[in-house]
Amino acid sequence: MPYKDLNALQTVGYREIFDFLDGNATLSQAVENIKMNTRHYAKRQMTWFKRDDQITWFNPGTSDVFKYISDIVSSI
Repeated sequence: MPYKDLNALQTVGYREIFDFLDGNATLSQAVENIKMNTRHYAKRQMTWFKRDDQITWFNPGTSDVFKYISDIVSSI
């Protein structure tokens, strides 16, 4: 608790738990807020990364990434 104002502890999860520990939210409210804020953070990340043309996206569970790496290595 004495370190709760540190920048590293102002991230998703910590903020909501500190609200609970301070008595500003119930545990279930804190959990719901963590879920909601995690979704919002992930959405902002996806929006940010989609603007970068140098990123190559892969679908999970496919071997596309191995072919991509193999093609890069063979071109070197």
